[in-house]
Amino acid sequence: MTLLILYLLVICYPQPFFRYSVWHDNIRLYSTAPIPPNAVFLLKEVQTRLATSPAYDGSVEQRIFICGSAAGFAFFTNFAVKSSGLTYVYLNRNIFLRPSDIRQNRLTNYSGLKVMDDRTLVYYMAHEVTHSLTVSYIGVWRYHSLPKWLREGYADYVGKGHDSLLHLQRKFEDCSYQTNREYLGYELMAAYLLDIRNIGLRDLLEQNHVSNLAAAQVYMDSLKRSLACSSAGSLGREVAH
Repeated sequence: MTLLILYLLVICYPQPFFRYSVWHDNIRLYSTAPIPPNAVFLLKEVQTRLATSPAYDGSVEQRIFICGSAAGFAFFTNFAVKSSGLTYVYLNRNIFLRPSDIRQNRLTNYSGLKVMDDRTLVYYMAHEVTHSLTVSYIGVWRYHSLPKWLREGYADYVGKGHDSLLHLQRKFEDCSYQTNREYLGYELMAAYLLDIRNIGLRDLLEQNHVSNLAAAQVYMDSLKRSLACSSAGSLGREVAH
């Protein structure tokens, strides 16, 4: 029990392990290595994306910790060791990311390779902070009940800069487009419900998950009929919660 308490304290207050930090407004970035000057510009872009969300609250500090090694990331994330980042939504919402090249705006994946598609370090930071914002907006228990397609779809909707639905459709229809296509499907579903069906964010997050999923899947099915991708059948499909 003592070790568990000590571990939770480290997770909640990891600052002594991250010597360097920089901030922009309410977003503070921590690192085990010196932080290059362009980090402030990355944080400005993160905030610009977050500010498009009705859930954004500029008075709440957001803490992002970039781990210096895969082993360090494994220590701080434990059960989510294969993920790219983790927000402790049930504690104090600290965010831990894999080792990253801040200068190049790139995150290193589980295989030790830089992610070179449309998911930049800015995207990963904004995506994870969106999870934190969502918890503050609807509460822990409602957040816990969110289906994956909605939880991750909205985080990508904000994290990728609130792309237009038409642009998202073009990405989806281009089978050679390099990204996480499962999450692209989720983002499309969220964008369709928010931008085309004009469902308010709070209503989308708190109500009618089953009927909203059904409507989004009808839309996704209409897109997938024209796809030649062999994996298209699994995109945007989610079991109702």
